[in-house]
Amino acid sequence: MDFTPSSAQQMLVSTAREFLRRHCPPERVQAWALDERGFDEKLWRQMAELGWPGLLVSPELGGSGGSMLDVVLLVEQMGYACLPGPFITSAVVVTSLLAAAANADQPKRLLPVLASGELIATLALTEENGSGDSDDVALACRVPGRLTGRKLFVKDAHVADVLAVVVRESEGLGLVLLPSERRGISRIQLAAISGEKMFEVVFDDVEVTAADRLGAAGYGGALLTPALEAGALARTAEMVGGAQRILDLAVEHARTRVQGGRPIGGYQAIQHACADLVRDVDTARGLLYLAAWKAAEGLPAASDVAMAKAHAAEACLAVARRGHQIFGAIGYCEEHPLHLIHKRIQAAALDFGDAQHHLETVARSRHRGNDSGRPGACGARHRRPPSRRVRARVDQHQGRAGNPAGSGGAEPRQRRQARSLRGQPAPRHASRDECAACREPRSARQRITRGPAIARLLFGRNRSTASRPPTRCARGDQPRGHGAIADQLPPGPARGARAGGASPAASARGQGLARRQRLL
Repeated sequence: MDFTPSSAQQMLVSTAREFLRRHCPPERVQAWALDERGFDEKLWRQMAELGWPGLLVSPELGGSGGSMLDVVLLVEQMGYACLPGPFITSAVVVTSLLAAAANADQPKRLLPVLASGELIATLALTEENGSGDSDDVALACRVPGRLTGRKLFVKDAHVADVLAVVVRESEGLGLVLLPSERRGISRIQLAAISGEKMFEVVFDDVEVTAADRLGAAGYGGALLTPALEAGALARTAEMVGGAQRILDLAVEHARTRVQGGRPIGGYQAIQHACADLVRDVDTARGLLYLAAWKAAEGLPAASDVAMAKAHAAEACLAVARRGHQIFGAIGYCEEHPLHLIHKRIQAAALDFGDAQHHLETVARSRHRGNDSGRPGACGARHRRPPSRRVRARVDQHQGRAGNPAGSGGAEPRQRRQARSLRGQPAPRHASRDECAACREPRSARQRITRGPAIARLLFGRNRSTASRPPTRCARGDQPRGHGAIADQLPPGPARGARAGGASPAASARGQGLARRQRLL
């Protein structure tokens, strides 16, 4: 597989990096964080001239016709430069909402002006419970009718021309597009450590017409899901870009900061810390690109987006904290960009669902996948085994003493050795070479991709057997697993024998086994 970006994507990345390097230096970023508006309108117009706000808009409506992978590559460079502004909320989230509602009238009217940068929109989703999950929306509204209530943590509401408000209708979730200047709408700024401009939007008996509804009644949830996934991917890309910036700053600091007569990068502790930064950044970027590629290709990507967001939220925050340890006191100064990047990563980790929310999404998707009859390790379709059997097989793989043979647990080691000396066959149970649910043999690729096999390959025993195809026992068609290992070894003291004869310890073990055999 070729993971190299296309020539057009490479040109997009290089253009964005050079543009942001010239127009978004750390000094201006710090000034924008302290400014009331929070971004430069002139810079926004220059970005619109490059076609960035219309990256997800089709060419028929004045956009570039790009994909979610293009957006991720671009936003990663924005995160690297710590660029503020309404790009993610307007050009990614609300644009994805309108693009999903292709049959409505609003997309044809709003998408061209969003692509040109003349119009800015934002999403109003979160309420008093602080949850970013659409299922927790409780703001009721009848369309047509009146809207009274409030939304919290609405980003860039002070510069937005249109508010995409998520409401609860009798048929289900609904989306209404309200002009920000409509009578009854007011904004109250909230304090944020990241420098981003967050607002509480209050709706006081606001008129809502049928023309304001986006899509059909009760169809808002279907439109909102892909938009939230796009927002989560964009915020993940922003975190990865910021973490990459911290990595570059830390490596440069380790090369130039001299302590004890040599650069601190010559000390092993700093080298290990920088290696941890590289590991966290690369793993977060890999999950991000995989999820973005699936989304761009139209493949199911909900669990991949959740995994990328959850991992990046923890990995990039670990990068920021380790960066402070490498820099020391200078990393906490206002003049240094590290503190602002750290705050932006912290804010992005909470936006569009925190790590706990996305981990629950992954768990639900995996649970539905195992219970829906999907192919198992052997390729056959079967139901997930009961939890008792799963726990018993975990004990088998970890070598714990479990229940007697035949009851679904691991056989005690002494009894297994004694049974081997008597020549009795091994009890039938699933081994590492079998599918845990139907006991069919796995292929070599399926076997090494499972957790216990990876652990044995990296840390444990049987390293040479991790990549071999399943073998058959001489006594029958039973695959060789850890339960039948004793049957493949010669009996008695020869198990501990060396080339020059049996060692005293091996002889003692053999005599002990013989005594246990007589007792049994």
